[in-house]
Order: sequence, then structure tokens, then C-alpha cells
Amino acid sequence: MEDKIKQYYRDRVENKDRSDFLWQVGKTVDGVSVPDEQIDLIIENIASKLQLGIKDIVLDIGCANGLLTKKIAGYVTKVTGLELTSELYEVACEYNSHGNIKYINANILDYEIGEGNDKFTKVYLYEVMQHLSYQEADMLFKKLGDITADDVSIFIGGVLDVEKKWNFFDTFERRSRYFTGLLSESDPFGSWYHKDYFNCLALRHNFDSECVSQKNRLYTSHYRFDCVLTRKQN
Repeated sequence: MEDKIKQYYRDRVENKDRSDFLWQVGKTVDGVSVPDEQIDLIIENIASKLQLGIKDIVLDIGCANGLLTKKIAGYVTKVTGLELTSELYEVACEYNSHGNIKYINANILDYEIGEGNDKFTKVYLYEVMQHLSYQEADMLFKKLGDITADDVSIFIGGVLDVEKKWNFFDTFERRSRYFTGLLSESDPFGSWYHKDYFNCLALRHNFDSECVSQKNRLYTSHYRFDCVLTRKQN
């Protein structure tokens, strides 16, 4: 799956203007980039759910071209953005750098914070989970337990909701493209999740979890959900 993800985003970077950040990361509806107000809603949601503060050390997993990272950096002390695809990583470094941002071209499942570095107090990943298999999702939860502070809060945003799948594939044309895609791969859109799968992973890795529907104003609310994790306190 990793090679497929890299190729998908490599094509999106190379086939459009390098500064077309919304297109590069798929923030589109029927091929048209969403209004900037939608990005503002996403940022407000992340900041609110994580209760971001100036002392926070934040990890952005799957930061892509830094579209969200640079905005979140204004709330906190430091942000580390991890991005798997080198082309997106390069765009982030070129266009969305800031004094308190560090971008790293790496897979979160292989990432180590390094001796002497502070553990992250807040973590977020947005529309990333569909790129992970169910087994990799389990590995991610374990990794999150290893690299975060005891009082960490984690926001997992924009998760494909298996219970709302057909709200997205809501026309014969969309369903036809989807079913045709299934002939050549397991699911062309990636992994769809049930909220209880996240709740089970949370219990398995010593987190409390709250999975919630997205606000109706958000353009993805009819087929995605969000989840907040906090570490269980003994």
C-alpha cells in the first residue's frame, strides 16, 4: 500500500502547480478545490479538540504539503510534520516552513523521536487512516503510546466511516466507478472503519477514546468521523 500512496500523491504534485495545495492533498469535491473556509473549519476543530496551547509540542502525522501544519504552528511551541511522500515533503519545506516547524520525510511506523527529545504533548492526523491497513492501524496506536507524553491528547480526523459508505457513493455513477475499482484492488479508497474498531484499539493500547460525527458544516461530514484519544490514567 505504501508504494501506491506515494505514486498517487506524486502524480498530484507533478500534474498541477506546486502551490495548488488543496488539489495536491485531495481537498476537493468533484475535482474542484474546496473553499478556504473549509480549511479554517478543520483547523478550528483540531485546535479545539486538542485544546492547543503555546507550550504544546505537536506531531502532525501525514502532514503532506504542510497546508494544515503551518496554520497549527501559530498555536504552539513546536510542530514536527511527518510525511511519507518525498514530493509532498519537498513542497512543505519550500512553501510552508516556519521557525517552529520541522518536516521529516518518514513513515510514522518507522519513526523514533530520538534520545533526549521531548515526547509529544499533542498529536493529530487528518484524512490519513484510509492509507493504513487494519493491522497498520494497530501498529500506529502502539507507536503513539511509545512517542507521546503521559498526558497526551491525540486527534484522528477525517476517518472513512464504514457505516456511512453509501452516503458517499450515492449515485449509480459513483457506485459503478467504485465497484469497477474493486475488480483490480481490495478497495480503491483505502480502509473504511467502524467507530468500535477505534474503541477496541484504544483499549488494547491503554487509551480512552471518543469517536464523534463531524460538524455538518464540514464538506466531509456525511461520510467521515473524528476520534480523540487520551491516555488512560492509572
